[in-house]
Amino acid sequence: MTDRQAPSQQAMLDILSSYHAADFQKAAKLANDLANRFPNHPFAWKVLGTVYSQSGQVEKALLPRLHSVRICPSDFKAHNNLGVVLKRLGRLCDAKESYREAIRIKPDYAQAHNNLGNILQAMGDLVEAEERYRRAVRIKPDYAEAYSNLGNVLQAMGALADAEASYRLAISLKPNYAEARWNLSMNLLLQGDFNEGLQLYESRWDGAEDAKEQRRHFGQPLWSGGNTLKGKTLLVHTEQGLGDTIHFCRYIKLVQQLGAEVIFEVQPSLVELLSNLDGVFKLVQRGGVLPSFDYHCPLLSLPLAFKTTLDSIPSEIPYLSTESTRVNRWKDHLGDDGFKVGICWHGTQNIKGRSVPIAFFHELSQIPSVRLISLHKGDGEKYLDSLPSGMRVETFDSTFDSKGAFLDTAAVMMCCDLVITIDTSIAHLAGALGVRTWVLLKLIPDWRWLLDRSDSPWYPNMRLFRQKNPDEWLHVFKQMTAVLNAELDQA
Repeated sequence: MTDRQAPSQQAMLDILSSYHAADFQKAAKLANDLANRFPNHPFAWKVLGTVYSQSGQVEKALLPRLHSVRICPSDFKAHNNLGVVLKRLGRLCDAKESYREAIRIKPDYAQAHNNLGNILQAMGDLVEAEERYRRAVRIKPDYAEAYSNLGNVLQAMGALADAEASYRLAISLKPNYAEARWNLSMNLLLQGDFNEGLQLYESRWDGAEDAKEQRRHFGQPLWSGGNTLKGKTLLVHTEQGLGDTIHFCRYIKLVQQLGAEVIFEVQPSLVELLSNLDGVFKLVQRGGVLPSFDYHCPLLSLPLAFKTTLDSIPSEIPYLSTESTRVNRWKDHLGDDGFKVGICWHGTQNIKGRSVPIAFFHELSQIPSVRLISLHKGDGEKYLDSLPSGMRVETFDSTFDSKGAFLDTAAVMMCCDLVITIDTSIAHLAGALGVRTWVLLKLIPDWRWLLDRSDSPWYPNMRLFRQKNPDEWLHVFKQMTAVLNAELDQA
């Protein structure tokens, strides 16, 4: 038998049967065997690529997808499938070209337009991304995913009302579409609609696979605000990042005031920092053995449980504290000279708009008496090696928060006259400590910073400085520098 002959129908059925039974290992073996016997027949390569993609073996999926394109260069679906794999491998430019080729072959291929829109948005080309999503829905008017993606790009461009309409249309077409409901929740919360927004925020568990994997399952019932907690024990467990834990741990005291004993499970690096948090009956490290409890609640579901609105946000600060001996030690180290500004310029997560080049702080550093003090730990520290001429940032040795516990960071903040930071955990830590803080925000920030306001209802000690245009930080720093100059001139 040669590769010019077609494989038997039974051989193909065996592969499909294994695939549909989710026996990916068997399906991959059968497809590999068939591809070796018939290297120029597209079936086995297509199935092999799909098996590897569906089973999370993205690197292995690339070769079969490339073979499919080589064997059938006019197959628009093969080009689209190759683009999907290339995108998952982070090869965005190559993925973009694969999607464009699929569209060249079949201009009315809605899925390729939608996928190309995703790539363009990730690469920052919002204008063409919007155009691609609109083409996708013109071709396929019931394309819920494309409407949701269109909402994303409209929101990134600042057209929140149009984005909201697009999300709602996606949900009307596909009522159980968790990702669209999640996107709509972000949109509404950003606009200050906590009533519907917090309810939709619960859809965060039902979308992407990684979110589903993070969802905690217990035999005890979920507490969502209805059942009485008097005399009961509630486990509150953290989710998402360190900044989220610092931000929302303010609710623990409110739970305790309902008569509950609160077990608070937190990330290991926050155990010491939160050891004196008001309202906690027992603080435990995530991953350890849990004491017995009656109910449980994810930390970021507490705002919904308390029916939080803009007017009822618990904004009493400080709600975190740091050791007085540690603070005094850092006061002695830093001395009394100058106006001390703690700065953080780089987020730990690779999220666009949540890091800023440290060189933007240069003009600030030239104000007489201003001392810039680094509050940064991690990758961003490398930028301290290439500061502009005449710019100085004070740093500490490797023992500074060597365990990543924020204890030294918190103590140094307490010694500063001002903290200036991008949107990261440092902002929430400074806010929770009651330190005077200025936060630098991208045009469309995380929902909790809301829109069109220079203050934060979560942190009365904060002032917010916002971009006027995407990726434009120069105006933000000029405004901030002018404000600080004026304040120091009047001091």
